[in-house]
Amino acid sequence: MIVERPAIVETRERYGDWKGDSIISGNHQGAILTLVERKSRFTYIEKLNGKTAKSVENVVINFFKRTGMPCETITFDNGKEFTNHQEITNEIGVKIYFANPYILGKGDLTKIRMV
Repeated sequence: MIVERPAIVETRERYGDWKGDSIISGNHQGAILTLVERKSRFTYIEKLNGKTAKSVENVVINFFKRTGMPCETITFDNGKEFTNHQEITNEIGVKIYFANPYILGKGDLTKIRMV
């Protein structure tokens, strides 16, 4: 849970702390994954092959392996597409945290609705 996340993540004093979220199209026919680095606000967006845990797992692992971007933590919401978090941790060594259910965080950067 997010309450276990190191305090430094909230301060945005270091690089490598990420927020991951999915965005579903208005007709539920497509989805994208966003990864936002909290300090720099660097944003990576990639289309998903379906809103599945395996698709999210593949995108996250491939992004960090391909780019070599620093990755200390990732905070996801509680969507079922993030259930493969342990596989991501095992593959790239990142600590993953989850937002409190049903609470929008202040400064949430990726809560938009596509129509």
